[in-house]
Amino acid sequence: MTEPRYRVVFRGEIQQEKDIEQVKTQLAQITKQSPEKIALLFSGKPVTILKDADEITAKRYQTAFQKAGAICYIQTIPSPTVETTANPTPTVSSPSTADTTPSPIPKKVPLKIKPKPVESDIFSHAEEVSQTTGKKKIVFISLFFIFLLLLGGTLFATPYISVWQMKKAYEAKNADVLNSYIDYPTLRTNLKAQVASLIEKSLQTMPAPPTDAGNPAGSPLEMAKPLIESVIDQSITPETLAKILTENMGSDEAQMIRSSEEKAKLSYENFSTFLVTVDAQGTPISVIFSRVNMIYWQVTDVRIPQEVLNLPLMNAGNLMNVPNPNGENTTEETAMSEPIAEPASPDEHVVKPNAYGALAYSTTSGMHGFSAQRATQAEAEQEALNRCNGLTEKKDCQVLSPVNNACIALVKASVDATIFGWAWNDTQQEAEERAMQDCKERNPDCRLQQSFCSK
Repeated sequence: MTEPRYRVVFRGEIQQEKDIEQVKTQLAQITKQSPEKIALLFSGKPVTILKDADEITAKRYQTAFQKAGAICYIQTIPSPTVETTANPTPTVSSPSTADTTPSPIPKKVPLKIKPKPVESDIFSHAEEVSQTTGKKKIVFISLFFIFLLLLGGTLFATPYISVWQMKKAYEAKNADVLNSYIDYPTLRTNLKAQVASLIEKSLQTMPAPPTDAGNPAGSPLEMAKPLIESVIDQSITPETLAKILTENMGSDEAQMIRSSEEKAKLSYENFSTFLVTVDAQGTPISVIFSRVNMIYWQVTDVRIPQEVLNLPLMNAGNLMNVPNPNGENTTEETAMSEPIAEPASPDEHVVKPNAYGALAYSTTSGMHGFSAQRATQAEAEQEALNRCNGLTEKKDCQVLSPVNNACIALVKASVDATIFGWAWNDTQQEAEERAMQDCKERNPDCRLQQSFCSK
């Protein structure tokens, strides 16, 4: 028994609540045909849109048209009649020539009818709307979740990549890349405020010094501020920060992310703050990265613990020229690795006839050193060079200028050590103004690095 076949017929009918133009548009989308071919269906005559198909295919077409707002009909194609050839009447031979063996009777063979193939028509490429839409939704949702995973992974890894790129730039001596990862104005401001606060807390535990004519500054913190600013300005360089960050770290991004098990611990504090905590001789120091935009990070702060500042430098006796608790006389100047930014001038009766000073500077690291109240020019220059070279690895410092009973100032651009200005004058204020003007002619973002008088 052969399978019944069907045809699908459209007579131009649409559902009552549908608009004919909307129906045409949806039919064009479903069948992927041009509007001209769709218009042929509404000529007023019945159109066979599917001539020969099985029941499932015919119903799919009918359902698709119904979703578009059209009405079509399914008609059964009558099965063809199977005809068999009648057996021919056997010829009887004459008795004289006939064989006594009867002729065999041929068997009836049924006629095999091959089903007609589905004929091509204007809707041969139509697909079921619901199935296509469902597949597209699944693909879209899958791609969306994959995108979210990739985006989340990228955002999570951005600070690790920034630290790793700083490490590579430091090893390659690429100052431009290092500078791009450091927000110098914000970093210096945060560090100065933090160190001043820590020093103030440390001084609260010490006995209050007397405030008399021999101590015009009054507050120990005010006296320490020039030293704080000088040390911070000299210490905040790409080389020093990169060296802190890159010690005990892996050689690639994957090892950087796993470095929480090593001495350098990398971790998020919040969405916009990333910490790189290093072990500096048993003391944890955290370098703070802040998110500038979604994927870019810059160093904006360094968190220093209180115990770092518990140094002899903060002894009130050294700062105030008063007897310390041990009864030792501290009237003599305490030797320090770097003098304060603006040392107080001695009394007039002890001013030397020739008070030489010198200023040395390194254009590669931005470090500097100076000397004052020296008997000879050679002695002043050598001391300034020694102090400057002690702060840089390349030992490439050069003397900018010697002075004799005069004041000198050094001003440097925030992000480029090769841009700087210096000047000397009889007064410290005039020297600072001239040095600042000299630097700002090449870069508007210049800051005072050092100012002192040799006398």
